[in-house]
Amino acid sequence: MLDSVIMTFREKLRVYGRFIRFGLFTATIVFRVLINAYFNKKPLQKGMDIRQEWANKAISGIYKFRIDKKGQVPQGQHLYVSNHRSSIDPIVLLQDVRASPVSRADVEHYPLVGRGSKATGIIFVDKENRRSRAATLQAIEAAFKRGESVVLFPEGKTHAEDLTIRFHIGSFRAAAEHNVPVFPMAIDYKVREDYWTHEDPFLVHFNKQFGRRDETQCKVRFGQSIAPSTPEEMMAQAQSWINGQIEEMREEWKRDF
Repeated sequence: MLDSVIMTFREKLRVYGRFIRFGLFTATIVFRVLINAYFNKKPLQKGMDIRQEWANKAISGIYKFRIDKKGQVPQGQHLYVSNHRSSIDPIVLLQDVRASPVSRADVEHYPLVGRGSKATGIIFVDKENRRSRAATLQAIEAAFKRGESVVLFPEGKTHAEDLTIRFHIGSFRAAAEHNVPVFPMAIDYKVREDYWTHEDPFLVHFNKQFGRRDETQCKVRFGQSIAPSTPEEMMAQAQSWINGQIEEMREEWKRDF
């Protein structure tokens, strides 16, 4: 009983300590991003450098992730797509991917973070609002026209299903129209409770799952570029590859137990 109380107290200290460190570090990064956006005539690339630094230190330094990665992120313009397990997926992937992410609209209204996110190329979407979804596709097309890459989760939400759920085809249509290749990625966590099923609010899930334990184990798989073709073909190839990788990663987790 005493051990249980002590462990609970230790977990609370870890959760609050990491959250405070994460908040202070993020505030410093956002300040740097905003200064860069104000003084730099072409702030996007430098903003992505700062964002990548934030992702690496937040994941490896503060939240103590041990990530098993296989494959390489390609050079050149791509539509990067991944399955979606957890609230922390974007930060994990942004350690390696330099692109404009598509994010939930409510992030735009977070204090400081919203303004800093815009300055690093993040595209916001309200999935419940048809106009917002249309504006998001326009923003993706505009990024492609500028020669930039985009990273998103075509499932549209996190979940705890064994494989991927339905992919939304809009971004694949934009990629096909602008002759942009698709690059599939897959992500998984050893502890299935790390999957966000939306039973808890975003920040509650984030801190409960990734603040309480000493280490989080995660796998990331980078695939091969899919040449531009029809939207349906590119989407089907990407989803099939991701599903195959999820099955392989789950088998690897079983062998680790």
